[in-house]
Amino acid sequence: MFKNKVIKERQMDSMKERKAQFMRILFLSLGLLFIFCAAGYGEEKPSYLLKKNALGFKLGYHFFESSDLTDFWGIDEEDMHSFAFELAYERKITPKLGIELSFGHFKSDETYRDVLFVDDSSKVEFENYYLSPSLKCYIPVTKAFLFYFGGGPDLYFTKYDYEYKISGFSYGADDKFVTFGLHGLAGIEWYFIKYPAKNGLYDSPVSLVLEYKYSWVEIKDADEEVIDDLNSVGLNLSKNDLDVGGHMAFIGLRWHF
Repeated sequence: MFKNKVIKERQMDSMKERKAQFMRILFLSLGLLFIFCAAGYGEEKPSYLLKKNALGFKLGYHFFESSDLTDFWGIDEEDMHSFAFELAYERKITPKLGIELSFGHFKSDETYRDVLFVDDSSKVEFENYYLSPSLKCYIPVTKAFLFYFGGGPDLYFTKYDYEYKISGFSYGADDKFVTFGLHGLAGIEWYFIKYPAKNGLYDSPVSLVLEYKYSWVEIKDADEEVIDDLNSVGLNLSKNDLDVGGHMAFIGLRWHF
């Protein structure tokens, strides 16, 4: 028991150190981003790059990361990878600098069989909704092709469900969490419809985006309800943290107006 406690403390210290390092890098990058991108381009810009607003829709994939909870319960993080989507609105401050607000969702679930006994089953499910404001900097490669990077805070709402079944017996636990985190992102944007109309409602250039995003969002004691139930029958188990962030890759369209 003492050995397990020492290992858990070392894991927590390592995660705290990695989180602190990630925060330092992110805040330094955002500071440099703001300094670099505060001014617009020096050359004359095409009209489609002068649009102040953009609406985007992105489809992608979320890559779940290992954490104390997945290690403790023997959950393979690869089983929890899942599809994701985002809806986003962006407002340009300068031609190089924009603020984007993204709303996203992804859901991960897996059922394991013959976990403790023959013919039993264990199902775990994580469902996440999030808001991610981002400060973004654009670097032109050509007049129709841009590179961008940025970052900001995350607000996650997570639903966690666990169910165990064996003939004649069923146990379930669920919980909800609101968690703050951080993210960084980078991507490329290609304007493939530059002049859809000369004026009016349909004068909305369209671009294709490819984006990578990494989020650090840690839920403290995510399995508290299950652990409390197990400890009530005489066990002495520790609660475990869950990382619901991780890597994301998106492809999407943006309409500029």
